[in-house]
Order: sequence, then C-alpha cells, then structure tokens
Amino acid sequence: MVDKNKIDIPQHITKDLTDEQFQSMINVSLGMKPLWENALGKNWDKIMTSERLRKLYERL
Repeated sequence: MVDKNKIDIPQHITKDLTDEQFQSMINVSLGMKPLWENALGKNWDKIMTSERLRKLYERL
C-alpha cells in the first residue's frame, strides 16, 4: 500500500531523543486513559506499561 500510493513513512524519528523526552511522551500517552480503555479494555494499565510504551516509541 505504501509503494502503491507513494507514501513516505519517516524512519528512526526517535533515535536522538533524551530520556526526559521519552518520559514526557510516555506521560502524555498514559494520561489518555479513556482512549487506552477503549482500545485495550478496563485493565489497559496492566497491558500498556511505561516500559512497553518506551519500547514501542524506540521502534519509531
């Protein structure tokens, strides 16, 4: 789909972030409780931990 529509997806956009910047992104994301609950259910905070979110952000 990306090739077909000639979409450029940026890679490695978080490679130069500091720990403080990562933590800020994590805090903002985890603060969106209704969205997480809607996506993952009532126990979303057991599923989406700070550590897991950091690993996901590092992959961007």
